[in-house]
Amino acid sequence: MSDVVHGHPARGAGLYREPNGGCSMPKLDDASAESCWRPILSGRMADQALQAVDSIAESIPSITPLPGGPKHSLSRGQAGLALLYTWLARTGRPLQADVVAWQYLDQAIEGVSTQAMNPSLYGGFTGVAWAAELVDHLLDPDAGDRNEEVDNALLRLLSQPNRWPVPHDLVEGVTGLGVYALQRYPRPVAIECLRRVVERLHERAQHDEHGLYWWTPPAEIHEEWRKQYPTGRADLGVAHGVAGAIALLGGICGAGTEQAAARSLLEGRVRPSPSGLRRAFSPTKPAALGATGIRGLRPPS
Repeated sequence: MSDVVHGHPARGAGLYREPNGGCSMPKLDDASAESCWRPILSGRMADQALQAVDSIAESIPSITPLPGGPKHSLSRGQAGLALLYTWLARTGRPLQADVVAWQYLDQAIEGVSTQAMNPSLYGGFTGVAWAAELVDHLLDPDAGDRNEEVDNALLRLLSQPNRWPVPHDLVEGVTGLGVYALQRYPRPVAIECLRRVVERLHERAQHDEHGLYWWTPPAEIHEEWRKQYPTGRADLGVAHGVAGAIALLGGICGAGTEQAAARSLLEGRVRPSPSGLRRAFSPTKPAALGATGIRGLRPPS
């Protein structure tokens, strides 16, 4: 951990594949997956949609990224593209999608090794590590564990709640870190990270007559919405709000870890009525529940 500064894995430490083994994820049950998914298109429309997917997939590598953009991230960069081509490879279309997936993943990992990235899931090094975990599992299940340094970095961050302002959300905050840790379960460090995630969510939770929710202060609301919610607001969405945290807590309970603490948050969650939802999203009530943007996750100084 001496190479990890402010929670950032120095020069991509651990993300490059090592020859040694390690704890690997349980294999996906393809039969179970097929029983859960249903096609939304069939016949001619399905053929047309797949042709469009092939055309898009074939054109993406030739597109030049915008200068200064987050080109290595999960949400808008190479890590996300690595996942796209991994799933395309699983379907057998287009040809050599697996090769393209590895190329994008290598580029994303190189980005972590050469530039500072925050720890967020969508825009930071955690998202790259999450993508690496999934790509390795789906395309090379026998690959060694390349994420141990990231696990330790996140545990270090999550263990210092008073040193940095931690958003609660999926995109940039604690919920997103929990998604990564859940993917790494049942490794011991991942279990400890999940315990810390639940602790941080407990600390950020608020209660009123509607139930339990997570409040977004004005400083963490995107400037486009800040004037409408000058005192802050709660969020009912997945990306930045209560729904994302609920899904994570359900996954933690399902994994069999931190069940009591996670369940207490789930049982107290907000259950708004339809009329309550209309009031919640009304911009005339600046302190009400609503959708929000979040400013970046900040590591400790």
